[in-house]
Amino acid sequence: MPPRSAVADLLSRLSAVFEGRGDRWFLFGAQAVAAHGVPRVTADVDVTVVLGDGQPRALALALDEAGIRL
Repeated sequence: MPPRSAVADLLSRLSAVFEGRGDRWFLFGAQAVAAHGVPRVTADVDVTVVLGDGQPRALALALDEAGIRL
């Protein structure tokens, strides 16, 4: 099994935070295109989140606790 990429690791951690909070989210931009097999030369990860609790500060704290820097 090949090693996981940094992007795959980040997406896994983001998913765990969002799903643990009950937030809906989706990936877009170059990483979404790459996930469909078209490699792109970019390192950023773009997501949109619909906050389950309507509290952006709570999301920021949860991401920080997961080691994810905004």
